[in-house]
Amino acid sequence: MARLSDLKLAMGTSILIAAFIFGIFIFAILFFLQLDLVTGLIFGLGATALFILFQYLVGPAIVAATSRLHYLKPGENLWLESTVKELADKSGLPMPRVATVPNSTPNAFTFGRSAKGVTLAFHDGLLNNLNEDEVRGVIAHE
Repeated sequence: MARLSDLKLAMGTSILIAAFIFGIFIFAILFFLQLDLVTGLIFGLGATALFILFQYLVGPAIVAATSRLHYLKPGENLWLESTVKELADKSGLPMPRVATVPNSTPNAFTFGRSAKGVTLAFHDGLLNNLNEDEVRGVIAHE
């Protein structure tokens, strides 16, 4: 099992590699457009800000579309809804929207812009293969 320090090292390395690739991209733009350093930095910061804004605005819709979510209607899965509500209340969090994903892998995930707009999604494989106590543990984790 991976230790926390190994995970932190892997995450830090991934961030550095991504920053390096982005830096090469900005350098290439500077080089091909023959821009000076200040103009290039302004361009790079502007491009970064636009990319982050795009991710913030469109990211949840992309996740919902690519995972083929099925949002539960009230009463469609009473046990799951009541369990999520109970654990959200105990945690002091607002009730998330609950959805299922037609996928046989045992997985669950949350996404959204803020605590008020979160969706909690469960793969069918998780709901079909874990017992109620195990699903409660997954809900508490998410």
